[in-house]
Amino acid sequence: MGVDTKMFSKKNIKLKFNEYKNKKIILFVGRLNEQKGIDYLIKAMKIVNAKISNSILLIIGEGLYKKELQKIADSLNIDNIEFLGSINQRGLVDYYNTADVLVLPSVTSKIGTEGLGLVLLEAMSCGTPVIGTNTGGIPTIVKNNQTGLLVNERNEYELANAIIKTLSDKKSSQKLSKNGIEFVKNNYSWDIITKNFYNLY
Repeated sequence: MGVDTKMFSKKNIKLKFNEYKNKKIILFVGRLNEQKGIDYLIKAMKIVNAKISNSILLIIGEGLYKKELQKIADSLNIDNIEFLGSINQRGLVDYYNTADVLVLPSVTSKIGTEGLGLVLLEAMSCGTPVIGTNTGGIPTIVKNNQTGLLVNERNEYELANAIIKTLSDKKSSQKLSKNGIEFVKNNYSWDIITKNFYNLY
């Protein structure tokens, strides 16, 4: 898979989402199922909220697991989570550019594991710092402290610490943003992917 780096690019659209002004935005994009590990992200928010009071988690995607995730959030008394449903690709570009960090907390489950993590590449192409778990194909994209932060799966404490670090360490976030853009441009733009397929055949 490749990324349309012309569409998924860094843009200044802060004024588009006035409702999130002065918020630290944590973003998840993907199917709402057990394999995505979103329950650990919600649990991590309990820890993040204690350190960063203006944080908010935006969840983009649909799935049967949504009701279960809402129950987990309610049981933990977490009210700074918004389920936004499905968003088209052009809309995703805006959310990637608005977010302070994208988190993909996937786990190995009976469903399987994360093959690649395309949303990580899309977010990185937009200059959004990313956090992923050490499972499936994610480590091929997320090089710890280089192109993103990598944490162990099923660990809300590591996840929370990585989120807090990203939201509070501006210098580190800027480095991850810059490295992420370059990584996608040099390895996963459609121009590069097309050439690789051509050479393979």
